[in-house]
Amino acid sequence: MAAYQRVRTAATHLVISIVLSTPLTAFAQGEPTIAPSFPTPSEIIEERLQEGADQQELYKQSCNSVVRIETSDPLGSTLITGFFIDDKGLIATVISTNRNPDKIRVTWQERTYDAKLLAIDERTRLALLKIDAEMTSGLMLSRGLDCAIGSQLYAISDTSDTLSRIAPGRLAGRESTLLNSPLPTTILRLHMKAAPDAFGAPVLDVDGKVVAILLL
Repeated sequence: MAAYQRVRTAATHLVISIVLSTPLTAFAQGEPTIAPSFPTPSEIIEERLQEGADQQELYKQSCNSVVRIETSDPLGSTLITGFFIDDKGLIATVISTNRNPDKIRVTWQERTYDAKLLAIDERTRLALLKIDAEMTSGLMLSRGLDCAIGSQLYAISDTSDTLSRIAPGRLAGRESTLLNSPLPTTILRLHMKAAPDAFGAPVLDVDGKVVAILLL
C-alpha cells in the first residue's frame, strides 16, 4: 500500500511538472487574440445624448413640412401622415386603405384644409394631394436605394402621441420580389418602432432628405 502511494505521488508531481514547464502557446489555437474594448458608461451616455440632440435638430428642420391627414369613406375615417414636396401645397402620402377616400382633410400648423386627391397608384397606394396653402419649402428627396444596409434613418410624423413624432431606426434590407413575383417598387425593410398614424410619414436620412415613405 505504501509503495502504491509513493508511485501515485511521484506520478502526480510529474504531471504537474510537465504542465507548468510546457509553453503556454502549446495550448493556444492560432494567434493570440486581443480582448475587445467596450465603451465606458460615461461614453455611452455621451453618445446617447448626442444622438438625442441630432434627432431633435432633424425634427426641428423637417417638422414644418409634415402634416396630419384624415381620410374618410362610408366605412369610417383614418388618420395618417404626409409631407410637402414643394412650396405650393403638394403633399405626398400613402392611402392606408384599399378604398379611395371620399373626403380628405389636412391639418398643418393648427389649421385644417380640404385636400384634393390628384393621383394615386393603385398598386403601391402612393398618393399626391394638393391644398390651397403656400409654405417655405418642401422636403428634399433622395434615393433610398443608395443607402447602405445599417444606415440610420428617421420617420417624422404628426401623430397624436407627441413622443412618437420622431422614430429612429436602421435600414435592414431591400425587397424587390415577393414569392418570386416582382414588386411594383423596391421595399426597404426597417428596424423601427412607429405609431400607427405615422403611415405615410417621410423616412429621412441623417442629412434630412427623404429616402422612403413609411408603410406599417
